[in-house]
Amino acid sequence: MAVNTDEPNTSPALYVSAISGGGDAMRDVETAIFDLGRIVEREKAGVPSTDPHSEGVVDVTFHLPGTFFRPDYKGLRTGRWVPRKRLIVIQVAVPESPGDRKQIRAFLAASLREAVGVASTFFAEKNHRLSTARASLIAERAAAALTA
Repeated sequence: MAVNTDEPNTSPALYVSAISGGGDAMRDVETAIFDLGRIVEREKAGVPSTDPHSEGVVDVTFHLPGTFFRPDYKGLRTGRWVPRKRLIVIQVAVPESPGDRKQIRAFLAASLREAVGVASTFFAEKNHRLSTARASLIAERAAAALTA
């Protein structure tokens, strides 16, 4: 997904994306991530940006194991930092056996919330004066909607 920070009165705040390792084994997870991404986009519209230039942007990227690629880590980790866009990528390793539909959605919701927390810690530790308050609110609303 592309980050557009050119509009002066908006901030993307939060993105959801996925990298699939290939194959069909994770189809249910891919569908749930797609649903989560749609929900996040919808929730962004309902949470206006008060100061877009002070907001950090969090890109939560889910890494799905498959035939050609498997995450070599467990849990979450920080990825790329793009200062010009105020964007931090937080990578989430999806487990080999994520469970049924309800468990998958619960995992994605919890991971989304945790990823925003990891981003907030990253910004604080690096002394970047960037807020994740809007991303956190969007994540909370999206996680609740996904698991409802």
